[in-house]
Amino acid sequence: KQWYQRRVAITAGICIAIEGTPRKWRWLVKTCMSVSSKIASATVTFACYMILGSNTTWRDLTFYFVLPSFIPLLIYFFLVPESPRYLLLSGREGEGVEVLEDLHT
Repeated sequence: KQWYQRRVAITAGICIAIEGTPRKWRWLVKTCMSVSSKIASATVTFACYMILGSNTTWRDLTFYFVLPSFIPLLIYFFLVPESPRYLLLSGREGEGVEVLEDLHT
């Protein structure tokens, strides 16, 4: 259960970091997060290439690269609530307040 809690905390932290950043600085926060994600992607791709060898196809590399991130994606899709900011902006104030109350407790 701890691995799940850490991943949800990381995802929630990213969302809160972006939403809590003033509008004029959001581009910088998103850029920093994107660059670190790309470096991790390149590292995983290189590791797959070194482990599987040079005779692998691009489809094999893509499959092994995407596989570890598919399971958390399913978990996040069903268990992570909508962003309170999104809910408030789309006119669903009651649901936004409920999510904020759940995050606070």
